[in-house]
Amino acid sequence: YRSKAVGEPPLMLAMSVFFAIRDAIASVADYRINPALDAPATAEAILKAITRLRPDPDV
Repeated sequence: YRSKAVGEPPLMLAMSVFFAIRDAIASVADYRINPALDAPATAEAILKAITRLRPDPDV
């Protein structure tokens, strides 16, 4: 158990999920804008990022 890479796979998985969420948010604006999303990506933070891209709630 001397491997120092034991903690890296979960970190890479977490990063891929975070960037997948950010990519999904960018799709709201047809990828024209790179959205600002802070970690942790809570439901509230995701909704705020989407609202910044589409301020009109009817769209």
